[in-house]
Amino acid sequence: MVGEVDQLPSVGPGNVLRDVIDSETVPAVRLTEVFRQAAESQIVTTAQRIKNGEMPEPQGKGESDSYFLGRTAPDDIRDLVIELVARRIPQKFGLDAIADVQVLCPMND
Repeated sequence: MVGEVDQLPSVGPGNVLRDVIDSETVPAVRLTEVFRQAAESQIVTTAQRIKNGEMPEPQGKGESDSYFLGRTAPDDIRDLVIELVARRIPQKFGLDAIADVQVLCPMND
């Protein structure tokens, strides 16, 4: 089996890979070096902070591959997501808001 336990959880029921690893009945190897993003990528730094239960560090203005825009009120969060998806991201990167942009969000039942 090959997988990445720190990725988004399964869409369907169960957590097969994590459960198999946690059972300690099957030998497992964990890779620790990131190859997907450049070494200077803020995505890597931010992902590690979130994984460790820490808040992302705000980045200065300018070019970055990761942004943290903190909001606490549900209406403010909704409005910001709509603004980003419908206008700012498509405009900045020349994308179609419907065909090229996707929003992923965690949800607990």
